[in-house]
Amino acid sequence: QLQDTSRGQPDHTSLVWSPTVQLDDCLASFFAEDELRGENQYYCSRCAKLSNGLMHSEILCLPEVLCLHLKRFRNDSHSLSKVSSSVSFPLHRLDLSSYLHP
Repeated sequence: QLQDTSRGQPDHTSLVWSPTVQLDDCLASFFAEDELRGENQYYCSRCAKLSNGLMHSEILCLPEVLCLHLKRFRNDSHSLSKVSSSVSFPLHRLDLSSYLHP
């Protein structure tokens, strides 16, 4: 998908390539397990020291109405950039069962 970035300015006609991503892919990325190592270790209160570990999130119960706020920025090691990709999402039957706490 091409996106017009002219913002109504007649002398500005650049186009930006803006691929579409699926909401399911965004959710899978958010709920993916993160490895905590090196500078990203967590503090273990039982050991009283920094430790390697794994971190993940789960949904305890589903609400009747779900509002999603997608943070559309990419944080590279030295910079922050805006993600301009369109997000495709279903209007009905969004399956969140794989993200629910057992």
